[in-house]
Amino acid sequence: RSDLVRFVCENQVTLCGESISPLHQHIQSYRESGAIRPHIRFWAITAPSEFEKRGLTFSDPAASLERLRALGLEVVEACDEALVSDMAAMRALEEKHLLLENREGAVVYISLRSAA
Repeated sequence: RSDLVRFVCENQVTLCGESISPLHQHIQSYRESGAIRPHIRFWAITAPSEFEKRGLTFSDPAASLERLRALGLEVVEACDEALVSDMAAMRALEEKHLLLENREGAVVYISLRSAA
């Protein structure tokens, strides 16, 4: 726990997560899944910065998930990435997620990074 608090304080970041509980729904329905252990699943690390230089996130999605895991936190089940400029890849992701069970309320997060 001290590593988690130190990381957040030293980097002035916010850990973004979703409360998983049969009492409410956001990303996925858990009402018919039987006994659900209430917990939080994390998906991103954000930090204040100039948008043009860093985008909305502290680090890239895959790196954020790895760091969140290393801090002992549970993370989302899937992380798909595609360049916003690659329309075919974006459509493929859209089609993939449209066919997933419990897709109602699925959330897409975009982080922009310059190529430099």
